[in-house]
Amino acid sequence: MVSDGRVSYFYGTLPVFTHEEKDVNSFRLFTSQLYLEGKVKQADLVRVFGVSAISVKRALKLYEAAGPGGFGVRGLRGDPRC
Repeated sequence: MVSDGRVSYFYGTLPVFTHEEKDVNSFRLFTSQLYLEGKVKQADLVRVFGVSAISVKRALKLYEAAGPGGFGVRGLRGDPRC
């Protein structure tokens, strides 16, 4: 759901993640986490979000190599700058 320039993702009726509409790194982080937690398949991400399969694979490779910090996203667990 997009509202006021922010994108929100829901699980049922509960919001689980929100980011700025143009924040591609947060999108890649969130979708990588969904895949790595076994919630979705790569093909689901490609179909639902209209992204290329190679972009999904690159994001997963970055997450596996550098973790959430590889996406340059601040305010994650353990980050004192929240």
